[in-house]
Amino acid sequence: MPGPRLVGEVWRSPKARRAAANSGWLLAATVVARLSGLAVAVVLARVLGPEEYGVWGMALAVVALLSGLAGGGIAQVVVKELVRRPEREPQILGSALLIRLALFLPALAAALVAPHLPGLNQAGLGLVVTLLALAWLPQSFSGVTGALFQSRLQDRLNFQAGFLATVGEALGKCLAALAGAGLWVVAAVHSLASLVRAVLALRLLPGGWRQTREWRVESEVTRHLWSETWPIIFWSSMVAVYTSIDQLMLGYLVGPSSTGQYLAAVRLARVWLMLPPLILPSLFPYLVKLREENQALYEQRFAQIYWFFTWSAILISILVSLPADGLITLIFGPQYAGSGTMLAILVWGNVFSFQGLARGQWLIAEGLQRYSIYYAAIGALTNVGANLFLIPLWGGVGAAWATLLSLVCSILLGPLLFTPTRPSSLMLLRSYLPYRRGLLG
Repeated sequence: MPGPRLVGEVWRSPKARRAAANSGWLLAATVVARLSGLAVAVVLARVLGPEEYGVWGMALAVVALLSGLAGGGIAQVVVKELVRRPEREPQILGSALLIRLALFLPALAAALVAPHLPGLNQAGLGLVVTLLALAWLPQSFSGVTGALFQSRLQDRLNFQAGFLATVGEALGKCLAALAGAGLWVVAAVHSLASLVRAVLALRLLPGGWRQTREWRVESEVTRHLWSETWPIIFWSSMVAVYTSIDQLMLGYLVGPSSTGQYLAAVRLARVWLMLPPLILPSLFPYLVKLREENQALYEQRFAQIYWFFTWSAILISILVSLPADGLITLIFGPQYAGSGTMLAILVWGNVFSFQGLARGQWLIAEGLQRYSIYYAAIGALTNVGANLFLIPLWGGVGAAWATLLSLVCSILLGPLLFTPTRPSSLMLLRSYLPYRRGLLG
């Protein structure tokens, strides 16, 4: 079978073995973050009930829609540049931080305005969104340091910086909800945890936080980073539209309670998205170097990665969709029983999300990330149009079908329209074959 053979072939490469060892730290960090996030979601949903939990979901959706503007997408570009030009590390890090900080203010301004738009005037929503958005400032620092650790295959440092903050954030949110402190306190805990994470990450730099004094802003490097980053920012904003706009549209067209029911299904469906980041970030530096050294092997490795993630997601979708009603009731309680059908639909979106995350690494390695804008725009337009039609008919179930349709269009169908990325798209389609002779060479 391709899966075991893939692992065996990759493991024989010293560079890949180091990347795989680094994945152990990514595994720990991602599992802790995802499972603690799910635990918080369960506690909030059970304590708040669908109505208030729906307001929380709307606040999260507003922040998600604007988070791309805050520059989080620059991380992978920074990793690529640090791997290719390690001698320019101070200039790359300084310029990347400048870009993140420059994007923070307009993103925060948008977060202050958004909750006051028509249809979003839920009580307390504006304060919650503002407190959540303040986390973008410390994330500017932790994002840059995280890219540095990742480029050096030192994700154990990312884990060390994030573990205490992640666990503390989860406990703080749960205690705030159980104490009836209000959603604004839950949001404040999130921003405080982001600050703690950034401080710890800076302290873990080889020279401590003082090492940032060596970082330099260079106009040429800044322009290059920006030219590579702005398509990812636009792409991430469009992706946020077709992964988060449904929560806002449900709240506007049906009501916050419907958003709460839908958010419960989303949480269980998307918890599985922890899996690709366990492997892909650590393999990315290895793949970038492999592209320079052996193009044929580079393409073969991506074919193997596509196959592995496609069939992993198919298996997960089968195992979750069959008992979806029981899972929802068991985890979130009987008041969310209506979310089972939504979960059974949404979990199949993981097949396309897994593929999209894997293909995203290829786009960055090839310098073709500008095409991700078109894919994301296709998905966003599809999602908004489908939601406008399906939500009035079927509520949350309609939103789930709209999300699945937008993923199919943005991940599978849309990329076939563009010649430079068509080979990768055809490779994705071939990954649906249970076994393809010659896949492994």
